Amino acid sequence: MSSKLRFQVHYGDGYISHDAYGVDLSAFERRECGIDKPFERSFGSIRKWLHEIFNVNPKTHFLTVQTVTNWGTEGDFWELMLIANTEEWRTYMQAALDRGWPLAMLIQIHQKTGHFGEGSTSTSSHMNQAVEQENEDQNMHVTEPEPQGIADQVGEKEDQNVHVIQPEPQGLADEGERIPGIVEAVQNEDQEARMMEECGDSSDDEDYPLLGEWRGKGFGNPVIHDIRSNEYEYRENEVVQGAKYPSIEAVKDAVKLWAISLRKEFRVVKSSSKEYEVNCVNGDCTWRVHAYKGKYKTHWECSIVTPHTCRLTDVAQTHRNITSTFVAKKMYGVILDKIDYEPKLIIRDIDDRFQYKISYAKAWRAKQKVFEMRFGTYEASYDNLPHMLSAIMQRNPESAADTYIVPSLDGGPGFLLRAFFCLGACVRAFMYCLPVLCIDGTFLTGRYKGTILTAIGVDCNKQVVPIAFAFVENENTESWYWFLERVKIHVVAGRPDVCLISDRHAGLLAAIRQLHEESRGQPPLWPDVVSRWCIRHTRTVARSAAPIWMEHRHGLPCFWWAGLVLGLWTGLLVDAVLPVLCV
Repeated sequence: MSSKLRFQVHYGDGYISHDAYGVDLSAFERRECGIDKPFERSFGSIRKWLHEIFNVNPKTHFLTVQTVTNWGTEGDFWELMLIANTEEWRTYMQAALDRGWPLAMLIQIHQKTGHFGEGSTSTSSHMNQAVEQENEDQNMHVTEPEPQGIADQVGEKEDQNVHVIQPEPQGLADEGERIPGIVEAVQNEDQEARMMEECGDSSDDEDYPLLGEWRGKGFGNPVIHDIRSNEYEYRENEVVQGAKYPSIEAVKDAVKLWAISLRKEFRVVKSSSKEYEVNCVNGDCTWRVHAYKGKYKTHWECSIVTPHTCRLTDVAQTHRNITSTFVAKKMYGVILDKIDYEPKLIIRDIDDRFQYKISYAKAWRAKQKVFEMRFGTYEASYDNLPHMLSAIMQRNPESAADTYIVPSLDGGPGFLLRAFFCLGACVRAFMYCLPVLCIDGTFLTGRYKGTILTAIGVDCNKQVVPIAFAFVENENTESWYWFLERVKIHVVAGRPDVCLISDRHAGLLAAIRQLHEESRGQPPLWPDVVSRWCIRHTRTVARSAAPIWMEHRHGLPCFWWAGLVLGLWTGLLVDAVLPVLCV
């Protein structure tokens, strides 16, 4: 009964690319290797085995191991996970079995700084050398030992009577390299691993661990995820009868690509979890594609494919089946490599690739869908925000976070209205900053708008220190009071005479007055808080408030001169006051 698992090892001098399904390692060379008992072995032994396979000299080079993972709950999006220790290795192995991932890894070799000309430099060449070495080792013949003389036999008997005391392990560092017994055991283990690698899989009853779907009670969904081979097979740019695809999305993409290459349009007749059928938009044409997913199968198969009987009458400039989702999948890697990729460039790329024009709105929607495919939707971001804040507090001591959720009227899930957080390191830094907080708010440009409130400190080197943040619905008295109340509790605490510099927003001033006053018989929350104007905002307001019609008879508006004088005084005041405050 063998406990070896087969891994797809990618190596060589290729490059990592991305598509709609995540990372693409097709540019690398690939080889299938077996690892014995991967659950029980440490990552150190795995790395040592890889050093021998790729002929890596640890003194001059080091290798990195990245495994292929898919942590999403919907769809297939593959990513690379860097493995650095045994805990991460075992986490990956357990997740691979529970989720039915294919066992695959990417090996890359890098040269250490200051070493040139020694050790391995190419993963591909040394993997080929390892394969040749394995073939030579299999063709070697074992020679019989020569008979020993009488003197040698007598010497062996005398050696057998000598008792050598072996040192015992003391739990010291690197003692495994000095104690002969441990060194011999490690060498035997490595030799056994090399022998099993050379022999390959010769057992017909190889034991594969059960998948996560089979561990629950009852039969559940009896679907087999074969991690050794793919069940699908299809052509690159043509749909034929009997072609197999991994998912319905792959079927849709193949049909669209084929229809676009033929310059024909189609309409969807049936689309469900078990069947997918399309017909030509021309009612007299017999073109039809029907695909289905069989019972207990994980792939889709095209059962009916009939040819077109219609002819092209003219060359169309647009195609109804080039949707924003289709464009997003084709432009996924390009847009992620350059986030500011403009929609007009997407239009040009689609025109160059498929000879069809798309609208600016469709290109913009395709770009937004690429962001959703990579970073998730706005709704998912708001839903994950409380969990992320909880994780921040767990991993960063003295950090604080709070949320305000409005309950639903129909008893369903509530609505996230506000969120506050401050990092513990920034809170500790504020203890050594000036007793000044610059507070302000600015609007958000996402789908659901909103406002972000900030509290920024200043250290004695005139450098800004971010202290606290909050996401609220807008700037009003309630949101400012909610924010300042948490700043007082989690940031200022018992520090006296803290000054707040602001733009004198009406809602902010009302919130500060409420902090000064008693509320329902309770003492004031922040009685010693001091509020001052922001000079820059004052100058901006003074300039914008000057009426244009009040012009001087002989030249510039009189309020323009007032704004200029106020601006000069502002600069002089800032240069004079800040050095005094920093002392």
